[in-house]
Amino acid sequence: MQNADQIMNLFLKVFASRSATVHEEAMLVIGALAYVMGPDFAKYMLEFYKYLEMGLQNFEEYPVCVVIVGVLGDIWIDREVESTIFFF
Repeated sequence: MQNADQIMNLFLKVFASRSATVHEEAMLVIGALAYVMGPDFAKYMLEFYKYLEMGLQNFEEYPVCVVIVGVLGDIWIDREVESTIFFF
């Protein structure tokens, strides 16, 4: 995907904000990006993983947790992506 690096970098910067709503929306976009990119998305997992983990641990903002679980489900359903990110 031609602009994937720029898109991903911008959305990773979004996580610096304190808004749970913005985090939810960013997760949804990143989930769609992961779906479109397939196994090529694995190159972003090292950086993205810390935000996944942080979001799952932030149970006070349960809507973010729900979205993250959905995004992870979308990533893991794609068997090609699953094989490349199993490390995480």
